[in-house]
Order: sequence, then structure tokens, then C-alpha cells
Amino acid sequence: MKASVLILTPEAFSHMAPDRWVSDRRITIPELLQFEADVVLIDEVDAVQKRLDGAFSPLSQIMGDERDVFAPFVGRQTSEALRKRSGAQFRNPVNTRWQSNFFNFFRLVGVMYGLLKSEEEA
Repeated sequence: MKASVLILTPEAFSHMAPDRWVSDRRITIPELLQFEADVVLIDEVDAVQKRLDGAFSPLSQIMGDERDVFAPFVGRQTSEALRKRSGAQFRNPVNTRWQSNFFNFFRLVGVMYGLLKSEEEA
């Protein structure tokens, strides 16, 4: 039986990309392993889990009153860019689609917060 062994830190595992001779696609090591490996073992995963969670799902507030919260910040930046360019960039359908999708995201996050809040109060 033959086995290839790969030893990495959690951060390297999370962020490294394979060499070009391994894959010509722009993917990360975890993405590559899902196609190439039969088994991935992470020793002492309980000690590493917090670091992997930080890499793959960083905590970031999506909605709120502070100026640097994601959705309101992106909304303000977008509105400012629109104001400066007087909307001319909407001739590009990609920009129009992005703007529409972002505002749908913003609305859906608001709906989710509302549902969670009513569950909390019930």
C-alpha cells in the first residue's frame, strides 16, 4: 500500500494554494484535497478547531449601528461611488446585477434578524 502524507499548520492548510504543476486551477489545499484525497486526518483537531474556524468562518458583524459593520459599510461605499459617478456605471450589466444582489442580501439579512428576534422573544 502506498500513501502520500501532507503535514501543514492549520493556517497553511487553510490558505495555501497547490503548486501550478499539481493543478492549473486557482484553488486552495482543502479544495484540492476534496478531489484528490481519500482521507484527511487532522491530529488533535480539538486544539486546532478554533484556528480553522477563524480561517474559514471569521466572526464579523453583518448588521448593526457601527460604521464598520459589513452590510451598512458596503451600502454607504456603494452609494458614495454612485453619487460620484452619477450612475453611469450602471450601463455595465455586471454592476447592475451586483448592486441588485447586494441589496437582496441586505434585505434578507434584515429578514433573518427579524425572525431570530421574534424567536428569541417567543
